[in-house]
Amino acid sequence: MAGWWPNGCCSVTTCNSGILDKRWNTGVFACNKRGWSKSDGFPFTSGGLLYTQEYADEVQAMAGHQALVDFLSRGGNVQALNFTPDEIMRVSWLRAVEWLKWPSFVVQPLLPILYFFAPYRLILVAVLLANVVWLCVRYRFVSYTLATLGCLFVRLKWPIMLVCGVYFLWRQEYVLTILTALTPIVATGISAPFVGKIGIVQQRFLAQLSVTPSVLE
Repeated sequence: MAGWWPNGCCSVTTCNSGILDKRWNTGVFACNKRGWSKSDGFPFTSGGLLYTQEYADEVQAMAGHQALVDFLSRGGNVQALNFTPDEIMRVSWLRAVEWLKWPSFVVQPLLPILYFFAPYRLILVAVLLANVVWLCVRYRFVSYTLATLGCLFVRLKWPIMLVCGVYFLWRQEYVLTILTALTPIVATGISAPFVGKIGIVQQRFLAQLSVTPSVLE
């Protein structure tokens, strides 16, 4: 049993598919510290099964089982097992791009809402200053888990933009309507001056994922 999420554990189970079937299946399940299966507490899954792999014979199954246990024991993220190496490189690159401009990226769902409480100029300046402060943090603290949660959170911007945009239009506040409709472009424009070294952050993400060819094959 190997921990991979704060206060969470995974159990790795390998068994034969059937008496007449020579195939073996290895599964990684969410569980508590006592090994009991559970279906909640893991933000990226809807059930207890996190990953499964089929093997042609017992020898391959034993080797794969041990590789999974080693991978999780050294802190590997079980979600990385569901991607191909090319997909992992692409996803880690995207998360690195977002991490370098994280304040302006993650604030997107909040921007239209903040326009209700303060002048839009003040809000945009505050986001700009947050990016300046982030320059001192983005290489010293790197978290793939936080970057992934941020990516999921930002998806909320679309319904929020729609609702707030319609409201501002109804109120004939055309500047706020335009700013709301162009939220992704506004956020990108604010973060444009704050370019960074994507490769450094990407390598840190890959290290946190603890991805190894033996596990991904």
